[in-house]
Amino acid sequence: LVVKSLGLLDSYWALILPTANNAFNLIILKNFFQNIPSSLEESAKNDGCNDLGIFFKIVLTLSLPAIATNSLYYAVT
Repeated sequence: LVVKSLGLLDSYWALILPTANNAFNLIILKNFFQNIPSSLEESAKNDGCNDLGIFFKIVLTLSLPAIATNSLYYAVT
């Protein structure tokens, strides 16, 4: 019904969007990001790193195992 109300019938988006947001995977990533110590971000800011640099160089690098886990879950689905 949601796909029909959004006007996505007979399109590839009707296959992609309903499976793109899985609550279980979202909870896994949320908990993983909350467990990253804020002291890492603070020390990176003290070293002169901006928000995008912190995200790409620290947070994204540390979260590769969680992203790989979510990718495997989506592949199995």
